[in-house]
Amino acid sequence: WAEPTVERVGRSPPTMATPPDEATDAQEAVSKLLGNTVICTLDDGRSLEGTLVCLDRLKNIILSSVTETRKVPLEEYGAYLDGLDPPVIDSSRSDDKEGIIDENVCVVVTRKLSQAFAPGARLVKVEVTEKTWDRAQAAAAAAESNQ
Repeated sequence: WAEPTVERVGRSPPTMATPPDEATDAQEAVSKLLGNTVICTLDDGRSLEGTLVCLDRLKNIILSSVTETRKVPLEEYGAYLDGLDPPVIDSSRSDDKEGIIDENVCVVVTRKLSQAFAPGARLVKVEVTEKTWDRAQAAAAAAESNQ
């Protein structure tokens, strides 16, 4: 009699591919930014400024202590109620070509949010100030030197 053989049935455990150096560098850069202030611009023109809490593989971002800013054309803003302060007017949308000024002046509307979710598919750009970046790198360097 031949001794029975045992075969493994099913899928083998997944193997992790070693990420390229660029991906590792990007992961390190993002990990340095966790807990720091970033500014996310969405495809509808809104910007979210807050503390970076989470970034997933689909580029979805979660921020805390958020200030949402959006520019609304004055003609779409409508009349504001009596007793309220007039809105902040932003003329940065004016078109100065050949001395013609566009009348699409915008009202800057801001609101405070405790948390915000920015879908990765709607992100146009994510920015950090130089001060925030320098602070994040200094904190990461200090953490490495303590190890």
